[in-house]
Amino acid sequence: MYPSLCIEVCHNLDENANRNVACNIIYNRQSTMDRNEKTSAPANRKRDVSSEWLLALVESALDGVVTMDDKGRIIDFNPAAEKIFGYHSDQVIGRLVSDMIIPKSLRKAHESGLARFLSTGEEKIIGRRVEVRAMRADQSVFPAEMWVISFKPERSPVFIAYIRDISRQKQ
Repeated sequence: MYPSLCIEVCHNLDENANRNVACNIIYNRQSTMDRNEKTSAPANRKRDVSSEWLLALVESALDGVVTMDDKGRIIDFNPAAEKIFGYHSDQVIGRLVSDMIIPKSLRKAHESGLARFLSTGEEKIIGRRVEVRAMRADQSVFPAEMWVISFKPERSPVFIAYIRDISRQKQ
């Protein structure tokens, strides 16, 4: 991880959409930071602006952005993901990624890969662009390009997948 970038994620209830959103990106130019140190008013304003910027960025992204916790549950599902998969975010938040967007034939591989990463840290797809098969709400399977990142904001890792439907390119 980059020492100059400190990412802090919290889950706030978005009252308008009644769903969790990732928020509070804090940029810190120092290589060390005392997490218990109180931040100044300018730092708090910077955090608020960064949170709004992050939300706008994720909500307006052309690619689907699906955020998953270490239990495999969806914690955020942006509008592009809604369009790609055919679910409204309220239908998937809190549900298992494997049940909602991964074809049945690939679910065990996904679950064992997550378990392997959590126990050993072994990364097979994290940080790489990969082609996968994904599943829509109507159960149809389609080719997708995916890039996954992980980070550990507090205690448990969070995974963010950027997903693009490449059905047209494959025809």
